[in-house]
Amino acid sequence: MYFQYDEVSLVELVQKKLMFRDNNVDEITQNFYSIYGSIEGQLVSINIANRQKIKMGIRSLTDNKIIKCFFPEELFEQAREALGKRVYVFGLIRQYLHGEKINIQVQELKVFPEKSASSSLSNIINSIRGEF
Repeated sequence: MYFQYDEVSLVELVQKKLMFRDNNVDEITQNFYSIYGSIEGQLVSINIANRQKIKMGIRSLTDNKIIKCFFPEELFEQAREALGKRVYVFGLIRQYLHGEKINIQVQELKVFPEKSASSSLSNIINSIRGEF
């Protein structure tokens, strides 16, 4: 036997509460939004199967996942030369509410310079001190 409050059983109240909680979890994990921003990572793939929607994949430095990038044809040559390199892309990012990025409509692509011995921290400090 269970108690009743205003003609509604305690069991029904708990079931409604659990159902409401589950619905909220589903909404949070399935909904997404779009925001302008940038992604930094290694350009690991280019797909030209559909010239209308040229795609590339960037392995994100923050979470090590590959993010789909759609970019205009005028950036194709720049992207081809950047394949395998560390890049920065800016555009309209589509991501889930909890933060995971789905894809980006790229408007700008920049390639980071290769790491070299001249840019290491110890070399910068030594050059400030006047040591070579």
